[in-house]
Amino acid sequence: MGISVNPIVRPVIFEDAAAVKDLHCRAGYSGELRDSWPGLWTNNPLWAKTDPKPIIGWVLEAAGEIVGYLGNIPLLCRYGEKTLVAAAASGFAVDPAYRGYGLLLAAAFYKQKDVDILLNTSANEIVAKVCQRFKAAPLPQQNYDQILFWVLKPQPFMAAALRKLRFNSTLAWVGSNLSAILLRVDIILRSKRPRRKNSGSQAPWVVSPISASEIGQEFDDLWDRKASEETRLFTYRTAEFLRWHYYGQMAKVICCHKGADLVGYAVLIRDETQSFGLARSRIVDILAEKNDPNVVGQLLEAAYQHARDQGSHVLEVMGFPQDIRSMILRNGPYSRMAPNLPYYYRALDSELQSELGNEDVWYACPFDGDASL
Repeated sequence: MGISVNPIVRPVIFEDAAAVKDLHCRAGYSGELRDSWPGLWTNNPLWAKTDPKPIIGWVLEAAGEIVGYLGNIPLLCRYGEKTLVAAAASGFAVDPAYRGYGLLLAAAFYKQKDVDILLNTSANEIVAKVCQRFKAAPLPQQNYDQILFWVLKPQPFMAAALRKLRFNSTLAWVGSNLSAILLRVDIILRSKRPRRKNSGSQAPWVVSPISASEIGQEFDDLWDRKASEETRLFTYRTAEFLRWHYYGQMAKVICCHKGADLVGYAVLIRDETQSFGLARSRIVDILAEKNDPNVVGQLLEAAYQHARDQGSHVLEVMGFPQDIRSMILRNGPYSRMAPNLPYYYRALDSELQSELGNEDVWYACPFDGDASL
């Protein structure tokens, strides 16, 4: 498509949904836009209670056709005693002929004034360069771009890996069966899986899965306790925000109770798109009272078993601060590097920006921004 007219930037309206979905399809992101797209804002607890309403994003429009898009999702964060307003960039796409105009969308996003923090938590290599051009800083949390994973089903996992390397179907089948034998041996010999510690008959924890729609008051109680434990930047995790965040997704919430109290949970999302035939589950959030390693261990083992029971070939986890990552690493995951660091931030207040340069104030994970929306 050639350029017939210079595009203009305008705010998104809900009636643009079909055109934005078409744009995402042209960009190869067919699963990027949910059918419940307006609900990302209309059901958003912050958007619903804000007046005037925040802008939901911007489009590039040329001769009446949408050729570029950048969504803008309002969020709340907790930082010590402060409640901060954040805006997360989402779903960036531009038709190739108009690629040079994509900076206009980024400029609109970074010109926002009625927020405290601007986030991009799912940046690819190109978008990461754009973020830095607009003075967004890379997340200081170490190893965020190192993905930890457990192989649940060795043969399908190896077959997908060989298909990704462009082996033909016959070679992929033969090679995956042979390599899967070695992988199974490695998993057994090196205990490459989470294992719940046996606490005997007096085990105080009960672990059970629920759907996101069942999230209730006990999640508010846990959030209140957790947010007051330490001064870290947390995305809001009230029951209302959690239900909105996971609405319409293949999400399962693994709950850990001690007596009557909810003391931790983990959230799994199973990918609908099975790239190269690989079915993947991701742990996108873990929250445990006082970062109790026993609770985290219970959640990891239950998440592993649930993902396996659901037929996933691999279970992945990305992000989380070092104390949580160290607990994950004790459970024998494999690791690989992401193509790039996907998480960038810019605080409008210079003092806050300076404070956020300290790794220890972050609790960054795929729950933040749009990385699991």
